[in-house]
Amino acid sequence: MNEFTARDFGYLMLLLWRSKWLILFVTLSGLFAGLAISAGRTPETHYRAVSSVCVTYTTYQEQLRGSSVITSYSDLVASNLVCQRAAELINDDELTSADIQKMIDSWVSGNSYIMYINATALDPLLAILTANAVAQAFTEKVSAVSGNNSLQLLDAAQSASALANAVSRVVLFAALGPFVIACALIILREAYGAKVRFISQCADDQDEILGVLPDMNW
Repeated sequence: MNEFTARDFGYLMLLLWRSKWLILFVTLSGLFAGLAISAGRTPETHYRAVSSVCVTYTTYQEQLRGSSVITSYSDLVASNLVCQRAAELINDDELTSADIQKMIDSWVSGNSYIMYINATALDPLLAILTANAVAQAFTEKVSAVSGNNSLQLLDAAQSASALANAVSRVVLFAALGPFVIACALIILREAYGAKVRFISQCADDQDEILGVLPDMNW
């Protein structure tokens, strides 16, 4: 297989530059479409807070048991059981377990000893309270189910970071998507265009081709 060199990269950049007006047109079309779609939406800034729980152990056997606890019960984080307990800890009459289930997601570290719990909300304080409440509720329920206390709160959320609002994401993807697709199609056309031919063009052609299209009889 031939190696991709700086010369090849330069050629691709030149190829894209020659098609800059087509790329610009496609990108701007996507951008204006995204602006049109977002015109009726009210910009909303969401905030995300992160808390974490970890495995605590003093012996190798406890280490193995604790690690299996996180992986075995990872789906319990978003369960109604945990979210109902979290709602009780937050003590907000308007916040239900179903609301909390929509606000949270989680992921486990590669060594399976730490789980990060994310909470996303329009109110940064609510995001912090929810992340911490779910982490506490999760450790309580896992301890009750597994019969050991190897799972403990590691870091409680202290602050929440602002995320790009939905309107900004729509506009960004509407512009970036067509740009990437246009560039990819131009490169693929250059790479494989000569290897896709009509049947009539292949009669006396000995070159290696990628595919054959039926003749078009208009």
